[in-house]
Amino acid sequence: MGEIKYVDTGAPMSSPYSPGLVVGNTLYVSGQVPVGKDGKIPSSIEEQTAVVLANLKTIVEKAGARVSSVVRCTVFMTDISEFKQMNNAYKQFFEENGATHFPTRTTVQVTKLAVDAARIEVDCICSI
Repeated sequence: MGEIKYVDTGAPMSSPYSPGLVVGNTLYVSGQVPVGKDGKIPSSIEEQTAVVLANLKTIVEKAGARVSSVVRCTVFMTDISEFKQMNNAYKQFFEENGATHFPTRTTVQVTKLAVDAARIEVDCICSI
């Protein structure tokens, strides 16, 4: 399996999980919720998607990778009827970050996420 390296984002951890772990040439990023650097959660699904993906990008870059190297995402949404809006923000994010292809993806609706006002959570796997 190889050495496991913890990705330190510098953010305080209040739960028992790792934001990201590197195993060999693969980065595994835990689900990111739409809590911005200011500690606030925006209201629209487009803004929440942008914050979630920015949080994901921070971990990817701290691990020495690039967004264009993300190969797999799982998207959890509390309201799948907002898929189109989420998908537009998701597409824009990857295009703006140099992706020449989009990651493989599964999108599912869930009843609730761990953060009350969150309507989306995204995790990913990235090649380094």
